[in-house]
Amino acid sequence: MKYLRDQFEKAGGIIKSQTLERLTDLKNDYTIVANCAGLGSMKLVGDQSMAPIRGQLVRVRAPWVKEFLMGENTTYIFPNSETLVLGGTRQEGDWNTEVDPEDSLGILQRCNRMLPALAVRLASPLLPF
Repeated sequence: MKYLRDQFEKAGGIIKSQTLERLTDLKNDYTIVANCAGLGSMKLVGDQSMAPIRGQLVRVRAPWVKEFLMGENTTYIFPNSETLVLGGTRQEGDWNTEVDPEDSLGILQRCNRMLPALAVRLASPLLPF
């Protein structure tokens, strides 16, 4: 997202962030408005069709893993420059925003099955997202 934001700004775009109670608070001050309200759209524009889909992932250090892997459902391994992103969950209707240790364990187990060379154990340091 930082890359896209930088490209937008290099092209002359201006980003202004503000909290709104309703879209009409914007008046006609802008040519383009990007609505990033997510679930806040329920209140902002009265969109009651919105519902949460909770996702969780785990980050670990495993510099020997260089490949991207996609498994069944929500199982994946994505290398970054310093960590691996292991995923994940997709829990429709779940408003929980806390890390669930059982979900973390399930992610680690699925990723270990998909790539046994990963050999990540819960005892190894998990990194904050």
